[in-house]
Amino acid sequence: TNQSFDDSGWSSPTDRGAVGSFPWDKLWLRSLPFWQELPLQDFVSTNITGSAPVVWTCYLPVNEQFTPWLDVSNASAGQIITIVPDTVADTASPGHEYVTRAGRQSFEFPAWINGSLVQFTVPSGVTVYGLKFRPHLADTQRDGSFQCDDPFFNTLWDKAANTLGVNMMDTWGESRERANWIGDTSLIIGQVPYAYDPLAELISRKCLLELVHWQRADNTMFAPAPANYKELPVQVLAAVGEYGVLRYYRNTGDLALLQQCYPAIKSYLLNVWQTNSQGLVIHRTGQWDWEDWGDNIDAPLLDNTWYLLALDAAAQIAPLVGQPADAALYSSRAQGIRNQYNASFWTGSAYRSSTYTGETDERGNAMAVLAGLTDPSQAAALRTILITEQH
Repeated sequence: TNQSFDDSGWSSPTDRGAVGSFPWDKLWLRSLPFWQELPLQDFVSTNITGSAPVVWTCYLPVNEQFTPWLDVSNASAGQIITIVPDTVADTASPGHEYVTRAGRQSFEFPAWINGSLVQFTVPSGVTVYGLKFRPHLADTQRDGSFQCDDPFFNTLWDKAANTLGVNMMDTWGESRERANWIGDTSLIIGQVPYAYDPLAELISRKCLLELVHWQRADNTMFAPAPANYKELPVQVLAAVGEYGVLRYYRNTGDLALLQQCYPAIKSYLLNVWQTNSQGLVIHRTGQWDWEDWGDNIDAPLLDNTWYLLALDAAAQIAPLVGQPADAALYSSRAQGIRNQYNASFWTGSAYRSSTYTGETDERGNAMAVLAGLTDPSQAAALRTILITEQH
């Protein structure tokens, strides 16, 4: 970074190819703002325990992304200081190691970490002059707020909004894996406009475009993208449907996003997914046959409701992108599910598929409500299921 630095001894760089050619292929303009440049901050409090080494436990105001900074001195070089956030203990989150040189030195770690506290383990002979942190936040602002007369719900909302900030990176990705798991992204898309300014929507946009731009030749899509990992079929249905692409459009009015996503949505819904002679969805395992968290998953309930929501969304998107004739293709399949779902799965007291032997899956029953497949006569039974079944 110093203009006077002598680089005359460096070898010549190797040109690996022109823009647009191998190995770069098509390059995309970064659509996101860069990180906020915030000042170093003092920790809220610090506990010092042990000796040889000494452990400095430093607390942040909330769980957040940050870069740690230290100011230390050492008589000799080669001592190792470890820096570990509290998220390392039960996850794969990264930490840091710092190797000292002789004398006084300060250093800020360029790679951010995440946690509500961080522990500096300092070996014998090293003097600590200062420990600080720099919040590592996307360049957006918390706009939304919520207030009621119950402190529990006020705290819950504030924690939920902070969680969005923790997951706000170059993609929507939780702090441990830092990747665009598209099912997680679909949940976040619905929350963003209630808490953050419109710049945060650019992250949602990038996540959805990565999903469709990395569509495979067989028309399947996968998460996390881009990683060429595994298709989680129901999660992709969520992303391309009512609670993913369409909700993003309703939040933003971003028609260009719909136009870019539509070809991938059409080929995925009509070529990859198929229905049987009754009009119900043929189960797809993808590369990861995992419908949701928890136990007692009744897969046919979820397959049909998530596919129905995706079909209904596509029928609404098609005329918006100049393809009104396609709406009938989606509506036809959607009607097949509507015609058969209750006849095949409603027992009189719950939704259950005939081959399923576990406890009643409250997720599948809730999804039937969200997909518009229920009527008021079922309400009391469904309410009981949603209260008593928690899998």
